[in-house]
Amino acid sequence: MMFDKNLMRKPRSSLVIFIIAKAILETLFVIFLVVSFHYRTFYSRFDGRIDEANGRRVAGWMIAEAEPSKPVEMQLYINDEFAASSIADRPRRSAANVELAQEGAHKFAFDVPPLAAGNYEARVYVVHESGGGDRRTLQALPQPARFRVDAERSEASELNGGFVIKATE
Repeated sequence: MMFDKNLMRKPRSSLVIFIIAKAILETLFVIFLVVSFHYRTFYSRFDGRIDEANGRRVAGWMIAEAEPSKPVEMQLYINDEFAASSIADRPRRSAANVELAQEGAHKFAFDVPPLAAGNYEARVYVVHESGGGDRRTLQALPQPARFRVDAERSEASELNGGFVIKATE
């Protein structure tokens, strides 16, 4: 029995093209799944900043752009160690800068635990829940705050942009 070589090449080349196209579609599908999972799990629209940081208190404001009226859990870390947890739930009605007085922005305030004299960095994180509460991630507010605690706690001072400002309360 004799086989025609041209008849055998056509099905093989069609099969190779089909397998390559299938592999490309599967790769695109997996990429879609990964991006979709990442977006739902980690993407959120939080904005805010620390307005005050000293040896007694860390305070500021935040807004959850997706749900601006919803109170949000916040966590304070000082020098990368957990210090406190709080809820940002107080309305922020007045601000020196009108741009910062956004509708739905919430104040937060943490009482700082006793600290030894030295320089510190305060970072505030928003606790973001996703997956119906199954996953919780921490998302940092954009800028950490640096402050110094002097030998006497009442002499705590703020470091903002390289300037040392005595805390006033």
